[in-house]
Amino acid sequence: MSSATASLYSDGGIELRRPASPLASGALEIRVLQPGQDEKIHERIYLVLQNLANYWRSPGPNAAPLARAFFCLERRDAVHSKIMRQVIPYPSGGLWGYLRQIQAVWNANVPNFMSLASSRLLGQQDSLEAALRKNLPVNEETAPSGSDPFCNDAQLAKQQVFEGRHVRVLFNFKPLSPLDFLIVTKDHCETFDKVKQEAFVEAMRIGSSLSEHYKGRYPISYLNHANGKAAGQTVFHWHLHVTMAAGKVDELWGSLKVIGKMLGLVKPLSDRALEQCIDGLQKELSDLINTHGQPSTLKKSN
Repeated sequence: MSSATASLYSDGGIELRRPASPLASGALEIRVLQPGQDEKIHERIYLVLQNLANYWRSPGPNAAPLARAFFCLERRDAVHSKIMRQVIPYPSGGLWGYLRQIQAVWNANVPNFMSLASSRLLGQQDSLEAALRKNLPVNEETAPSGSDPFCNDAQLAKQQVFEGRHVRVLFNFKPLSPLDFLIVTKDHCETFDKVKQEAFVEAMRIGSSLSEHYKGRYPISYLNHANGKAAGQTVFHWHLHVTMAAGKVDELWGSLKVIGKMLGLVKPLSDRALEQCIDGLQKELSDLINTHGQPSTLKKSN
């Protein structure tokens, strides 16, 4: 087996390995070995990501954390029945962080073309493997409400399509694609390490259901989450970003809009356009809403 794609961890139906085509240097790939058990798979992925986050926060050779942030990207291709999942560490922020974001987006769309990404691990393999086998304490903290937009009832009421037990499903008021959802935790969790397992599992379950629901019109979908400023997190309240594309051209255009968003060039929808969009989605997704949650209980201000 090539060292570039050697398995680092395997348990509970998932495997963590070095990818053959990393989206950025140091990226790791999560593979599902036993498909069809989504709930259990998402529980295992949650634990692996928590262990990775904990490991990357540990001091490196210069006493600084190995990574300041990380980004999880899941690309689903219904036409070819493929799912790619990679976790990308961000050792530094600033300009290098922005360039790394652009590199990951580019390589997700055009793999192996002018890729400068290395499969070299961040940190030592033996310490990483040991960290992945730790049993971290379960996060039972209930965070107080924050001052971010996802803790603001007036803003939530404008964007919310429906809600589950632990999460809310919003429509992005600065959409990067015709269908652009944000699944946010009801608890205020700044980053992934504060998210409870049941909230993450519910977010992934709903994100997967949205992807499945729209795959006829939009066969390509992304389920992503950024954790930390260096990885592109701009609202410090954990959320799963679900976007969709009708084909390759649509996907490339969406990637350009991601770069445009970094530069502040993506314009918000008007309140009226957002309201019409939400009304249409609530009708279109009525069956999915009945399965996964309930209509919004938030009251819109006049």
